[in-house]
Amino acid sequence: MLEDPGFDHAELAAALLTAYGIEASTFTFIPAYDPHAASYQAAGPAGSWFLKVHRQAVGGPHLEVPRALRDAGIANVLAPIRTQASTLWHELDDGRGLVLYPFVAGRNAIRDGLTADQWRTFGTALQAVHDSDLADRFSGRLSTETFALPSAAVVRSVMELAAAPPLVSP
Repeated sequence: MLEDPGFDHAELAAALLTAYGIEASTFTFIPAYDPHAASYQAAGPAGSWFLKVHRQAVGGPHLEVPRALRDAGIANVLAPIRTQASTLWHELDDGRGLVLYPFVAGRNAIRDGLTADQWRTFGTALQAVHDSDLADRFSGRLSTETFALPSAAVVRSVMELAAAPPLVSP
């Protein structure tokens, strides 16, 4: 979300304390390009965290894969923090889902680019991901791109009609 939806900060603080055992007293909205979730920097006496408040319940491989990579020892993967109940998200009474991450202050790499050392670190992290042997564990649970365009069948049928002999109509 690019604009703060105005979620109740006291409610978020209570949920973080209940689910994660984390005290947060300030919530700073961070505009992001996720239309289904609001992003906040949650801060308290013990530090800062990145909080995503999803409009609906969350869960699944998009949270489990980075957590599994991090648990496999790949330090440069940003993974959700487990709740006190060991889940990767917390569902609020109204069905919204909270996901908490470590907060990483930094610059926007898309805008500012990476240094040579950062590119090497990125490459090392990618190599570790490929060497993790986690593909079989998540096979069949991740969406894959088919590169099939729904309109392609229509275009092919029109091309076949154009190549066919003309139709004769009484």
